[in-house]
Amino acid sequence: MDAIEEFRVETSASSAKMNRPGAVIVNTRSGSNQFHGSLFEVRRNNDLGFGVARRREEKWSRPSHLVRNEFGGSVGGPLYIPRVYDGRNRTFAFLAYEAYRSLSGTTLNVSVPTMAMCQGDFNGLVDSAGRKYTLYDPWTTGANKSRQPFPNNQIPMQRQSALAKYHYSVTPEPTHPAVNPLVGSNWWGLVPNNRLDWTMTTRVDHRLSGHDQLFFRYTHGVRDAFAQSGTSPVTLDKSANARWRPIRDNTRVVSWTHTFSSILFGETLLTAGIEDMSIFNIGDDKKWADILGLPNPFSEYGFPNITSTGVGMTYTNPDNRRNNITHVYNLDENLTKIRCRHEFQFGGRYRFEKLKILPDQQPPQGAHEFGSHATGLFDPASGSTYGAVPRTGHSSADLFLGVINSYGKGDTGEYRGPVGLLRHARCASGHVLLLQSGTQRLHLVHPRRRAPANGHLRGYGETRL
Repeated sequence: MDAIEEFRVETSASSAKMNRPGAVIVNTRSGSNQFHGSLFEVRRNNDLGFGVARRREEKWSRPSHLVRNEFGGSVGGPLYIPRVYDGRNRTFAFLAYEAYRSLSGTTLNVSVPTMAMCQGDFNGLVDSAGRKYTLYDPWTTGANKSRQPFPNNQIPMQRQSALAKYHYSVTPEPTHPAVNPLVGSNWWGLVPNNRLDWTMTTRVDHRLSGHDQLFFRYTHGVRDAFAQSGTSPVTLDKSANARWRPIRDNTRVVSWTHTFSSILFGETLLTAGIEDMSIFNIGDDKKWADILGLPNPFSEYGFPNITSTGVGMTYTNPDNRRNNITHVYNLDENLTKIRCRHEFQFGGRYRFEKLKILPDQQPPQGAHEFGSHATGLFDPASGSTYGAVPRTGHSSADLFLGVINSYGKGDTGEYRGPVGLLRHARCASGHVLLLQSGTQRLHLVHPRRRAPANGHLRGYGETRL
């Protein structure tokens, strides 16, 4: 905030320089003949181990985590290089830096496999009514679809699939092992939601003469956000159930103000802004489907979605990977002429926008769901629906054996762009005009329209009186 000198919000009767009736005008600070600076910090920290609400209903014993810092500083003054250049009354510089750090955690609860399940012991598969599930060995299926049950619902460890072994290794252990995962949540804990921002602004003002002034401003902004997403905690190896959202902003402004006479002066303004916004998941750096031995026909990166595991824990890419890069360029010429009691403002704007887009990647790495068919027993009464006898088979046991019920793959998209939006107005033919006398105002904006070319979107029109 130290970089801002003033801002103004206009909701009506805007200047002809604005192509919309509503505008927000922000002016950055500049240096002066005196060196000046500032420092600030705002800190908040509630992770002190106390402050839990008395009527708290969850089983997590600590308050939600929140550590937030806002800090920065600025310095400005004449550009002065000893024995080389003295910029007093002529050249001024201003530099501002500010940062925002928010490290927070919210409480999440979910059901995860018990330690016994990870060892192949499914004897605890009991529903809320106390009815027990029975697991059958799919490799003992006979001609009449009969199967042999696993003794005491225990599957030998040598039958454990490599997929199940990996998932058990990256799944947090139950924090409340006495809770039945088929009935309630046996894991409670904090999941991260972090954001790190910083912005640096540099401005240089130079007085060429009594009639000409220049200034240049450059602002670079960074935002990195990391958060757990979905219904399950981040895996222990940080491969699933969280996403990154990095944003990079760069803006540049060059302004030249020239005074032709006491009644005529003008401003030439060139601005350029580029924003690069991405969303990707924490497992997007590896071809996890290949690592886990799952189908990957198009050799895609990212962690495959694995759901219906028999408990609440899932392993997913919680958001669709995408990227938007936006370029906006403006060239403005604003002239003001004063005649008696009248003020004339006229000029023109050339605006060009370019977009480069990676559309949402609909789980290209594959989506896998488990069912209970592999460890269930066929029910002859189900007929052509091929259903199982009630309370036979379970998804958690199918996961242990590595038998997937269904597989799907989403569409991928390539970068689309650039898509250009070109806006321009020519002041020579009077397309932009403001006549103001007292409280009377005439405002006419009518940029010329360009025909589409090479798939670019071009042109717009507006008339306002």
